[in-house]
Amino acid sequence: MIEAEHGPIPASRYFRMAIDQKDWTEIDEHLEPYLSEHRAKPHSQWKRRQVINALKDWRRELSVEAIDDNVAREFVDKVIAPNARPATINGKLGDLSGYWRWMIKRGRVPKTVTNPWPDQRRKPERKPPEEIERAFSDDEMRSLFYGTKKPRPDLADIMLLGAFTGARLDELARLKVKDVGLETGRLHIPGTKTAAAQRRIPLHPALLPMLKHRVTGKKDSSWVFHELPTRKPDDLKPRSSPLSKAFTRFRRSVGVGGTHGRDSPVDFHSFRRWLSSQLTHFGASEDLVGRICGWEGDSMLRRYTWSADTFELARQYLEKVALPADTH
Repeated sequence: MIEAEHGPIPASRYFRMAIDQKDWTEIDEHLEPYLSEHRAKPHSQWKRRQVINALKDWRRELSVEAIDDNVAREFVDKVIAPNARPATINGKLGDLSGYWRWMIKRGRVPKTVTNPWPDQRRKPERKPPEEIERAFSDDEMRSLFYGTKKPRPDLADIMLLGAFTGARLDELARLKVKDVGLETGRLHIPGTKTAAAQRRIPLHPALLPMLKHRVTGKKDSSWVFHELPTRKPDDLKPRSSPLSKAFTRFRRSVGVGGTHGRDSPVDFHSFRRWLSSQLTHFGASEDLVGRICGWEGDSMLRRYTWSADTFELARQYLEKVALPADTH
């Protein structure tokens, strides 16, 4: 009767409930507790929910217990892998694996359940040398800063900041007036990738006129880049999204990194690579470059507890860095 009226899946579930069978766990049965325990940025949570729901919708008769290596491989081949790069596939597999690992560890599923997802990982693509992510070349820096085509004002300002701070794009987009110490010559980078990415670094002299213009007359709580939209807490897009798209369009328009496609060897992060290579060229130690650029290997305590001598040394090395001479 149930199968005739509602189909085989509800009928199967009802049968299991009737006989008190304990080996049936809905794919998303424990999803919300898992997400609440593993807090992350809204976009990361959305991606986790998306791939788990995709698995549930793929074959709705499946339970957690029914997914073995063969079923997992079929799901990857048919749903995740088509038109996706290995890095994208492995990212989704990481989300699935984390959920499975949590259910097993918390005893939410029978002890017979194993985690089939790590074995489905794909080998990363071996990019040719010209496609490996890298710093901007001197000629590319000239095209970006001195070319006949000019970026819009907020983009020009954040490009300059990227070049002389080595900060990530969203870190710069989230700067507030209180983060800019014009009198002290210090810049507080709020950090977005991890909590430990926060740091205070010396202000390069080339940034002072632009930052003075941007902070004068504003409250401490105001955004340095006031042109950008203020995102709601549950908004999946980062505050820097408009500038990210604008930079890609501008970079392509001046012929830097190719004119189309998603596999350019350069992006806004290449300013970060450029600054670190410049500092290294002038003799800065790896430790000092890590403090300035906020590398993951350096602790938050170390980034905040600069000695006066170390901070002054960092300032001296930063001030040696300059944009390539204009030859246009």
